[in-house]
Amino acid sequence: MDEFNYEEAFNRNYGIFGKEEQEKIRETKAAIIGCGGIGGCVSVLLARSGVEKITLVDPGKYDLSNLNRQIGCFTDTIGRNKVDLLKDEIKRINPKARVETRLEISDKELRGFIVGNDVVIPAADDFALGFLVIREAKQLGIPCVGGYPTGAFSRVSVFLSSSPEAEECFGFPKGLSYPTLKKITTGATYRRLGRKFLQRYKEEGGLQEDWFNQFVEGKVTLPSIGPIVWLTASLVVCEVLKLITERWQPVVAPDYWHVTMERIRIEKFKPPSGLIKIVASFLHGLQTKETQHGG
Repeated sequence: MDEFNYEEAFNRNYGIFGKEEQEKIRETKAAIIGCGGIGGCVSVLLARSGVEKITLVDPGKYDLSNLNRQIGCFTDTIGRNKVDLLKDEIKRINPKARVETRLEISDKELRGFIVGNDVVIPAADDFALGFLVIREAKQLGIPCVGGYPTGAFSRVSVFLSSSPEAEECFGFPKGLSYPTLKKITTGATYRRLGRKFLQRYKEEGGLQEDWFNQFVEGKVTLPSIGPIVWLTASLVVCEVLKLITERWQPVVAPDYWHVTMERIRIEKFKPPSGLIKIVASFLHGLQTKETQHGG
């Protein structure tokens, strides 16, 4: 094709956004940590919105189980690194886009990685890492936009420096280390203890009883469907565009988009006090085991 013309490519944005606003979109530097269902779709939608500076982080390669929801997964892309494929797709949309890729980022590297970005999207399957990303970004004054699908249910919220910690919103104690958060969020023991509070995800997420029982026991992961994942990613990008252009009021934590198969509305995070006690009990048991092991 002839020389890429940015204004012509994003001509349909004008009339909603003025040239100054579109230039802000173009110059925004966005980092996406996790490039599966949510992160992959977000990366493509940001590129199609006109964002030209995007960093992608994900160690994974596409496999057949990604086909139902991940925007870059096709039968002929299975086995490819997600970040490499998405970089190619973004460059097909906008050859002038500057896309950086990383396969991994450790919890100790996060702060240095986040600095210099205008917005960060935590979208990894690693829920504990998401907590840490939001914590570091809040301290640096860099907005985060998170989308969290669970079956046929999801949440989307913006976290600013003035927002509560993500841990508070989801009923976890503040300030826990990444390894401790990882043990909680991936442990079947915690799921068993908090089973009655996880029922909400079963009911609103439309999870079948036998699958939910296996999830509580740590035998399966949570299911996801493409329409909910893509809808969640679209809301994430809408919130990013709100932050960039300052045209509309973002949905900032403790408020969040509450998405189900029956309705979409804005609610407030209200973790039940009993859930916090469950986490405290789990932590006490964990500390006791570590003390005994150390002895």
